[in-house]
This record gives sequence, structure tokens and C-alpha cells, in this order.
Amino acid sequence: DDYDLQALSQLTDFDLACSSILEQRLDREVAVVWEHFPSGIEGIDARFERKLWDLKVDNLGAVGSRLLLLRMGVEEADEQFELRALETIRTHRREDPREHPDELKFGGPSRHKHVFSFAEYQFIGKHLRHPMQHRQPWEGAMLQENGARGPHLLETPLRHVPLPINQRVDRTACSEFILLSELCAMMRQAGAWEDQNRAEIVGTLRLFSTGSSCMSCLAAIWQFKLLFPSVQIMVAFTKIQVDTPLLDVRHYVPSTCRASEDTEVVGSDSTGMIRRVHTD
Repeated sequence: DDYDLQALSQLTDFDLACSSILEQRLDREVAVVWEHFPSGIEGIDARFERKLWDLKVDNLGAVGSRLLLLRMGVEEADEQFELRALETIRTHRREDPREHPDELKFGGPSRHKHVFSFAEYQFIGKHLRHPMQHRQPWEGAMLQENGARGPHLLETPLRHVPLPINQRVDRTACSEFILLSELCAMMRQAGAWEDQNRAEIVGTLRLFSTGSSCMSCLAAIWQFKLLFPSVQIMVAFTKIQVDTPLLDVRHYVPSTCRASEDTEVVGSDSTGMIRRVHTD
């Protein structure tokens, strides 16, 4: 009974003999957290920020994040998607000039704490203006690195949430937040931003992150779901315990993962983002 929510969240991610008991207790705590989440996008305001701040937690861990996502109606993404995500990230790390052993401009390989998010999406809506004439559905994939802010971040409709423990961390730099903001910008440019137009968009969004999302990014996922209520969202992330380093995907070689034959890399830019789109 002496553990606060942050400590309980971290402890539950360990494989302990009492894990089931810890998870039950964490589930009760997460139920209280969920009560603070508004049912409408207009509820994401300063009052909501204060409620999350008062919880005194930055990250619910793998187990706690999954419990909260399930309450949002966000399912777990399938294993094959997770393998595709890891393979894409591994390839990006291998080709990143900052990872070269002789690189000094950025302080040397792996001096920056890399966190990646990868998404595959497929959206259908009569108001979506596809760049390739009237082609439907709108589908593709995105890879995003933390800190690599895109040009649309200043216009994002999503609200980040300052968190109480690591107060100096800029949550707009989180890879999940930037990626979801880019998807919102894409939807806006496609002409599907009015309330009715957004509500009519159906499809799927699969999101993978190399670690459980912070509370601010979980709030961003919920905001995206409120903005696009008919889009099914599925999330996967690696389970990282507090005594292990961040997932190193540079040497990760999935045994069954292969890049989809109907995708191609169509560009990358200084933000670190890579976009892949399906081709005929």
C-alpha cells in the first residue's frame, strides 16, 4: 500500500511471483485514471492537464498503458505488424549516418536517446481528396523519430500534456505525438477536417512504439480517437523494464518479417521521417 502509481506501474512490468496481484491493483488505479479522460475533444483543456498532473505519473508502463488503452477501445496490434515495424526501424538505424562509428558531428553513435514510432494506416471517406485523383483507400506507412519535428507540428490540433516527474521533457517532441500530428495534417490537407467529414472516415491505424507511451502520448491517442471515432486504432509497443536500456533495434533481426512487396519508400527529409505508400 506504500507504492505510488508511478512505482506500481514500473513494478508491475517485472515478471514477479506476485505479478497478478500487482496487475489487479494497477487495474483499479487505471480505472481511476480513466475517469479523468473526457468523452469529447472539447474536454482536453487546462483542467484535464491539471488532473493528469495531480496523478503524479509520467508513464504507466507496458501493463498499465495496455489497461488504459483497452478502456479507450484501442486493441493490441498483431505480431506481424510489430515485426514489420521493427524491421523498418532497424533498416532506418542501419542507414542513418549518425550511427556510423566515425561520426562525430552529432556526438557519436547512439549518444541521442532514440525513440521511434511506426504507423500503418488505411482511411476511406467520401470527402478525402486523394493526391492520385479519386483513388481509395488512402493508405500508407510512416516512421517517426522523437525530436524530429515536422513542419505541421505548430498547427497540430492535438494538445500535449506536461507531466510532473520529468518536468523538463518537451512532450511535443515525443515520436507518437509528432506522428499523430502529421496524420492530422494529412487529413486536413485532404479536405476531411469538418466534424461531419471526420466522423464519416473509416479505416484502421496501427501504431508501434519502441517503448510504452507516456501519459501525454496516451492522451494524444485518445484525442485522435475522438477526432476520428470510426477509425479503428491498434497499438503495440515493446515492454522495457526499468533496469534495462531502451530497445536497441540496430541489431534486431526478426525471423519472419519481410517488407511488403506492394510498398516503396518515396522520400525522407531532415525531420527524420520516412513515408511509405502502397503502389499498384
